[in-house]
Amino acid sequence: MTARQKENLKQIVFCILEENGYKKDAYGNYKKKYEKGEFRYKNTKIALRYEARLNTGQWMRLRSAYWKDISVTEDNKIAGLKY
Repeated sequence: MTARQKENLKQIVFCILEENGYKKDAYGNYKKKYEKGEFRYKNTKIALRYEARLNTGQWMRLRSAYWKDISVTEDNKIAGLKY
C-alpha cells in the first residue's frame, strides 16, 4: 500500500465513522457514547484501534489492525479489525 492509498483509505474510514455518529476529538480519535459506555477508534500512524473506556478511566483495546490490512466493504463497513 502506497502512502497515497493509505491516506485515501484513512479519509474514507473517517467519513464512515462520522456518518455513524462518531465525533473527532482534539487528538484525532473518534469517540461515541452509548448507554453501555464510551467507545473510540484510535488513529495511529500505522494502525487503527477500537477501544472501550473502563470504569477506571483507562482504555481497553477490543479490536485493532494495521492500515494495510483494513478495507471498506460495499455497504460502507470497516473490515479487517481483529481481536
